Amino acid sequence: MATTYQLYASEVQTETVGDRTDSICSINWTFIAVSDSRIDNPQLVAEHHDTTIVSSEPTSDDNYVSFSNLTDAMVLGWVNADIDSRTAPPRSGDDSVSLRDYIKASLEEEFVQARSSAVGNKLPWIASSL
Repeated sequence: MATTYQLYASEVQTETVGDRTDSICSINWTFIAVSDSRIDNPQLVAEHHDTTIVSSEPTSDDNYVSFSNLTDAMVLGWVNADIDSRTAPPRSGDDSVSLRDYIKASLEEEFVQARSSAVGNKLPWIASSL
């Protein structure tokens, strides 16, 4: 079954660094997994919430981006770079993996658990001979 993944920034926190009063310090984000849907397997949605810490201290004035000039693409670029560069703790003896791979595996496990705990009953108005 195919799963679609989406990443959304939900909130950006700022702080004062030197004379910059709107320096971005963290980005809250949500990684969403949506399973494909079939008649025998309804669509499932699972989410992972996390935070990316950023610092504007080493940024030169030429490269500094104030809060009011942020774009969705810029913020998601920082988050994507963080997700791909951070490693997650090993799972049951496996080697450590990128945070992105860890999140995807965790969300897929949620789907497996949801499907295994669901109880399907035949609809009473459909003949059992079909």
